[in-house]
Amino acid sequence: MTPSELKALGLLFQDLADWLADYPTKHKLDDTTLHGFEVAFGKVQKIASSLMNQAVEIAIPDAKATVQKLQDATKQAAVAVKTVEDLTKGFAIAGALAGLGAAVLHPTPGSVLGALDTLGQAVQKAAAPPAAGAK
Repeated sequence: MTPSELKALGLLFQDLADWLADYPTKHKLDDTTLHGFEVAFGKVQKIASSLMNQAVEIAIPDAKATVQKLQDATKQAAVAVKTVEDLTKGFAIAGALAGLGAAVLHPTPGSVLGALDTLGQAVQKAAAPPAAGAK
């Protein structure tokens, strides 16, 4: 399962745990039934926490790798923009950097990776020697 799927499942378990904790406050229960709710709440709450923790544990290495890729790509782009002589290539890099910034601020599935790919292509094109006959 992906981190977001684990988180969603953990939230469902948390909702159930909240219901189990809330139900006895709204209904008169005998001691045995109340104890059953308390035991069930503890078990469901533990599962919810475990799912959420697992989601974070899986996401952390991915996040670290993505942050490193972002840093590396941004450094390469900064160097390329400062050294590129073709203004159009410079604009392409600047546009790709803006797209990456937007993707980081408002991420959707694949948006950051797509923006990184676009930036990488713009930097590679800027670093490539001019085509034969081009000025």
